[in-house]
Amino acid sequence: MSVIVLAAGQGTRMGSLTNDIPKSLLPFGDNNVLVRLIRQILDFYEGDVIVVVGYMKEQVINTLRSHFGSRVSIIENNQYYNDVNILSLSIAVDSRTEPFFVFESDCVFDTFAMDKIFSQELSIHSSWFTVGKFDKSMVGGILKADNQQNVIDLNVVPKYQGKYESYDKLIGVLKVGPNEVETYIDLLKEEVKKSTRQYYLAPWINNLKLLPCLKTDLGKCHADAFNTADAYYKALKVF
Repeated sequence: MSVIVLAAGQGTRMGSLTNDIPKSLLPFGDNNVLVRLIRQILDFYEGDVIVVVGYMKEQVINTLRSHFGSRVSIIENNQYYNDVNILSLSIAVDSRTEPFFVFESDCVFDTFAMDKIFSQELSIHSSWFTVGKFDKSMVGGILKADNQQNVIDLNVVPKYQGKYESYDKLIGVLKVGPNEVETYIDLLKEEVKKSTRQYYLAPWINNLKLLPCLKTDLGKCHADAFNTADAYYKALKVF
């Protein structure tokens, strides 16, 4: 098992906040978003932690080395400017065959959320994590699950529509279980060949029948993500 943290993005929707600093290094709590996230991961997990860097990579690398030394491995995505996040993940998984977690570095969680993410109940399952119902103020990744929490549809949408009222909002965490890891990596590499301007969700969206997975809801915990300055300031207030 390994944990991959995607921290290569430019954060272009953050406006002037990311002119001189990567989004993952924005202040949060007593440090910054990325350091806070990795500290939490290490509280629950003893295996490999890999961070993919790109935009302003020197700042991110120096921060990681000063706080975690060699405990965290670093991989560079030098084509981050042409990538949403699918290439970053493809580079990180390479030829791996063991299960792994993916964390997007613009997400923040409380301890209860992290405990649920690393729960032993999910040890053999792939899972997408949600934060409650999809509503009119939201965009992005969504899923629909049946009564047994099996995911039956997964998508990324630019705006709310009434047909999505039964869907849940995704947050940037994925657990790829042992039964899906090889298939997912093969499909991920195929999608990268088509385009890097897409999300790492694409293989799952296009091949859901080949990649069975569960929904795990974090709605009763504190879990949030931010792609804009307003969302960042909102997350600061919540936490």
